[in-house]
Amino acid sequence: MGYFSNGTEGSMYEDQYCSRCVHHDGADGKSGCHVWLAHLLFNYKECGTGSAGEQILDLLIPQNEHDTFNAQCSMFHAARPEDKPQRIEPMPAMREWAKERGLI
Repeated sequence: MGYFSNGTEGSMYEDQYCSRCVHHDGADGKSGCHVWLAHLLFNYKECGTGSAGEQILDLLIPQNEHDTFNAQCSMFHAARPEDKPQRIEPMPAMREWAKERGLI
């Protein structure tokens, strides 16, 4: 499931994917994305439980197979062709920190 270790990581993900997605503002233009809301409300509670809720969150925002960073949301649909997300690489210091702890 999408896991964000801090607010900065979540903001980077939102900038990379959510802000460029047709679902960003919700169907009514103001309610927001239900996938993002589900992660905000239930991620901490479901993380590591093996529950159906965790499995659903895993399907919505999976982690990349080769590292611990979050993959593109499965509901992502670019608002316009030029809005396709670009991979944002973590700062070198963050990558080194993660390597030291065996996270990647």
